[in-house]
Amino acid sequence: MEHVFIINPVAGRADARSFLLPQLEKAKRALGLAAQMECTTRPGEAKDIARRWAQKGAPVRLYACGGDGTLNETVCGLMAIDGPQP
Repeated sequence: MEHVFIINPVAGRADARSFLLPQLEKAKRALGLAAQMECTTRPGEAKDIARRWAQKGAPVRLYACGGDGTLNETVCGLMAIDGPQP
């Protein structure tokens, strides 16, 4: 099973790449996970990343790392929805 971290580096008050990526790398090594990390660079990209991984048809666990917008985009990508849902 693939493990994919979808990271929005500009969520919150600071760029998450400086502290989150090293922590994720350390956890990957400690747990022996072959996880992928993909950082978003534009609005809507988390949806595109999630959709791309889901369309592969193989088991995958996606971890949305950011705020509620990142989570919403990830879920919408999995559900093939184009915008925020009520």
